[in-house]
Amino acid sequence: MKVNNWLKSARLRLWPQCCQLCGEGPLATDNVLCQACQADLPWNRVCCQVCALPLAYEATCGRCLRKPPPYHHALATFSYKEPLSHIVHGLKFGQRLYYGRFLGDALAQTVSQDERLIIPDLIIPVPLHRKRLNERGYNQAYEIARPTAKLLQCPVTDRFVVRSSETKQQSQLNALQRRRNLKNVFIVLGAVKGLHVAIVDDVMTTGATVGELTRALIQAGARRIDIWLAARAPLGGN
Repeated sequence: MKVNNWLKSARLRLWPQCCQLCGEGPLATDNVLCQACQADLPWNRVCCQVCALPLAYEATCGRCLRKPPPYHHALATFSYKEPLSHIVHGLKFGQRLYYGRFLGDALAQTVSQDERLIIPDLIIPVPLHRKRLNERGYNQAYEIARPTAKLLQCPVTDRFVVRSSETKQQSQLNALQRRRNLKNVFIVLGAVKGLHVAIVDDVMTTGATVGELTRALIQAGARRIDIWLAARAPLGGN
């Protein structure tokens, strides 16, 4: 009986039987949300053309005009607000790995629809520190990056970059503290010289994490960095 319960629990972590927002079911194969709930998600269709910040109209936001980020271009499938934040939280802290597949598939579609699309040489998910990875058992950014890479037929690796020290949770810090918290924290181990790299992460708020990782990759010789996000936090986002 215990083995059967464990198998059922493991299967549900990978494959839900009903819509994870409204409970409608059973769902068709490969779905975690019903069509109505998926349509109601906060799709990030109007945003900054550089950092993907949600805006009232397509433009380049004031912050990117004043100080352009180190990466070339960012895109995000969703705006980080309910119920999308519930989905990200479920992936990140609730071991609901099927959300990684859902977000990764949606991200691949977002990338393929972008007029500026250039398929990169390599996809790199934002790494976790080894201690946090061991505690959680998986890296949510890698769970998103894998299905994205599969659909786009692009190489992906989580072995080229490591996080050298365990930092404080970014959500607990202000913008300045976030930048200081991540200073020189990423070490590039793989050969990225001359490569176009896409960094994948679950959520971007201030951009401190992807900015620091971008700088580390450029210093290692990468020629272009794009940022691919499941969600972008709006102004005032957590």
